[in-house]
Amino acid sequence: MESHVVFVIAEILFLCIFLFIMLFGPSPTFKNTIVSQAYDFLTDGMWKKGYNALRTVCGTTVANSASRLVRCLTSEAHPLIQIFYFVILTAGVAVFLVNGYPRLPTPLLGPFQTYVTIPLTIFSAYASFYLASFSDPGKVTSKNVARCLEVFEYDYMLFTPRTCPTCLIIKPARSKHCSLCRACVAKNDHHCAWINNCVGHNNHRYFLAYLVSTAFITIYGSYVIFEILRGEVNERGVWNMLVREAPGAPTRKLLSRDEPLLVALLVFIALACILAIVFGTYQFYLVLMGITTNETTKWEDIHAIIKERGYIDICRPQKNRGSPISGSSGGNSATNVRQRRPPRASTSLVPNSSVPSWRDEADDESGGEWETLETIRVRSWNELHNIYDRGAWQNLLVTLFPPKIN
Repeated sequence: MESHVVFVIAEILFLCIFLFIMLFGPSPTFKNTIVSQAYDFLTDGMWKKGYNALRTVCGTTVANSASRLVRCLTSEAHPLIQIFYFVILTAGVAVFLVNGYPRLPTPLLGPFQTYVTIPLTIFSAYASFYLASFSDPGKVTSKNVARCLEVFEYDYMLFTPRTCPTCLIIKPARSKHCSLCRACVAKNDHHCAWINNCVGHNNHRYFLAYLVSTAFITIYGSYVIFEILRGEVNERGVWNMLVREAPGAPTRKLLSRDEPLLVALLVFIALACILAIVFGTYQFYLVLMGITTNETTKWEDIHAIIKERGYIDICRPQKNRGSPISGSSGGNSATNVRQRRPPRASTSLVPNSSVPSWRDEADDESGGEWETLETIRVRSWNELHNIYDRGAWQNLLVTLFPPKIN
């Protein structure tokens, strides 16, 4: 096998392994496995060893400065990775427009693809990137928190009524506080460094469009560049030369000397399309299942607890409509009942503020309506279900056309 072919295969294999480790390393499913150990090394151990080595060679002052720089790059919001993506996208488009586009149309790439499909593909990549980057992900504020509370009900398993200690407002179901955006985000999926923005209730659809456009421009771009190079090979009669000379030599000469930029671009976007397809497929799978990236970790934690203990206790109001338990208390689950006063919107936790928060009124002597709480002991993973899963089609529609919260 040719050495350059082996190199490309090794790159693809390395990229796939790295992607798998970074995506699934934190999962409880791979706890105490080589996957979690590799993830811990890449995200923590490697940096500690680097810090110790730098401190030994350059001293504590330089090592601490480097540590602060790394912490700033990894723990604070900044546009460096976002700018990097924009530069890479623009550089790739520029290389294609200068070295490949002037050779179109070809017999296989006609005028419609040349003047309509290709420009639209490039435009969609930039447009979706802009929308995902600069649109509001659905930040929860004092003005819209009441509306956010109406969109999704609490399941009292993944999400329970409580106040965000940072924002000092009620945390709606499926929301999460993002330390990088410094705000609670409704239906928070995750914070994406590539767009320097959270993916949430309002802009999840734009993020999906960004993934689709990125996957399409890499797949379609690979096809277009391959056809251009194949056209050059056919035009120069390289396939006939292969009969008279060493197999592969004319083609290798053409690719390495005459078209270095196009070949480099082809290899790069072919590798990039693997990332786009894998992550895009994973994101669409979660959407169809009615789960966010944030919620996958919560579900995996619950699964790990049941597997380790043999059960998990879930406390919820007895009148709760959206039960995460299949049936009433069926199967092997056990139910204990007690009472408390229901929490209600209050401003008592936020002095001199109109921001609502939860207050437990169990010690309030003014009376009021009591609610019945039940603690259900769940012994099997099969007894649980996701109340936010409305079916694949409805899950997709809610993501593409989310209810307004502003």
